[in-house]
Amino acid sequence: MNLGTAKPSPQELLEVKHHLIDSLSIEEAYDVRKFEKDALQILATIFQKSNVAIMTGGSGLFADAITDGLDEIPDVEPEIRKEIIKEFESKGLEWLQAQLSKVDPEYYSQVDRQNPQRLMRALEVYRGTGLKFSSFRVKKEGYSTFSSNKNRAG
Repeated sequence: MNLGTAKPSPQELLEVKHHLIDSLSIEEAYDVRKFEKDALQILATIFQKSNVAIMTGGSGLFADAITDGLDEIPDVEPEIRKEIIKEFESKGLEWLQAQLSKVDPEYYSQVDRQNPQRLMRALEVYRGTGLKFSSFRVKKEGYSTFSSNKNRAG
């Protein structure tokens, strides 16, 4: 099965080396952490031979993972997430918003409050660790030599 949106044509794939296209089965779990690891390995190989690499496609989150790194946010017990989902389904978005505003006003002021997935993730981390989600959002300083953040070392 050939899946993907806006993929290079077969001719384009022959003309220019591409990476991470058609490299996974739809059965495989793949997330931004795995992408970061894979892409950084590929970039290390490319930079042994060239000073230039072009990264395109994907979402902003995936690009940020390469240029700025990912925050180290802990996993929590799946039961906590299930409990929050159940509460969200019965009490709604406004309940999620109110809960997050109480336990982590800093993240609440920054997050897309219409995105229940982000609200639930912040609440599950808080319930699982006892620490605010915002306390884990501390991008790695000097993460990479090609950081998009001009204030970082590199």
